[in-house]
Amino acid sequence: MYAYEIDSKGYIINNYDIGGDVTVPDGCITVQLPQPLPFYRSKWNGAEWIEGATQEEIDEITKVEPSPITETEQTIELLKKQNQALSKMNAELSSKNAELKQSVILHDGIISELVLKVFSEDAEVV
Repeated sequence: MYAYEIDSKGYIINNYDIGGDVTVPDGCITVQLPQPLPFYRSKWNGAEWIEGATQEEIDEITKVEPSPITETEQTIELLKKQNQALSKMNAELSSKNAELKQSVILHDGIISELVLKVFSEDAEVV
């Protein structure tokens, strides 16, 4: 069994094991804390133990730090970025290729017309 010395705000500042024939120090609370302890910062309100931590304090205590990124994860992220860049380059090259094909078709048509014109002019000269 324990006795809890609390400050003027109700927070525990010391505790004493009062098992056996040890007397309870003056001003101590002997109401045991519930177990398992449901509070992050126990506070005595004069009638019962309550949560004394603010939500901000609880969030700070319970926040989970992200684990450091492993070398494998770094490599995967790098490969993902490279894959995105290569996919973008591939799309741009496909677009340029389509433009060049259209240009070749257009030029083939012009060349064909010129060849026909030259041959038809040569035919008239003979």
